[in-house]
Amino acid sequence: MARIMYDRYLTDADCSVNITNADTEYLTTTVPESFINPPIKMRFLSTGGKSFEELCLDAVGDDEIEISREDTLRMVRGELPGWRLVGVQFTASGGFSAFYANEHPTEALARSEDKYSYIFASGVSFFFVERDCLEVELEVDYADGLPPRHYVGKITHNRKDGIKTEIIEFLGKRKVRKMRFSENEYGSNCIPGHVCHITEY
Repeated sequence: MARIMYDRYLTDADCSVNITNADTEYLTTTVPESFINPPIKMRFLSTGGKSFEELCLDAVGDDEIEISREDTLRMVRGELPGWRLVGVQFTASGGFSAFYANEHPTEALARSEDKYSYIFASGVSFFFVERDCLEVELEVDYADGLPPRHYVGKITHNRKDGIKTEIIEFLGKRKVRKMRFSENEYGSNCIPGHVCHITEY
């Protein structure tokens, strides 16, 4: 198996890697395909010392939208009607966010930056915090006839290295890319941002 290894820099404001179910730049951006394509499937493989319920209920959500504790658990499990997971984000500082959108039934499309930005009734971001270890599996099906993309993201923390993140991308069962970055590994004044080590297979 061939391997190509190279470095890139996370230079956006959040120093992040975003995964969405449509062709969008940010996890909170929605377009018509966000509601046509299947939602992202998410499963927590490891939550450190917390149970799934504790992890979800301790997550920092959007204060503007009131979601009951029971509905929070149902939303994260993908069981709350009308709500779908359309974007996730891994940041160099160790954060993992998940954005859920609820399609507005009557609003039209609004033109924005040469793209149509879909108007949805509500959006909720959850920021999951687990200092010891957080491992999550994601499945993204773009309904284009190709196998779904799978991602396994793992966040670890120790005093020496700080927070480290590794994301492995699979196409079907084949591993195609691995990305590694940490909060303590920066670029330079010429190339700001966190260093992301990438291996392609």
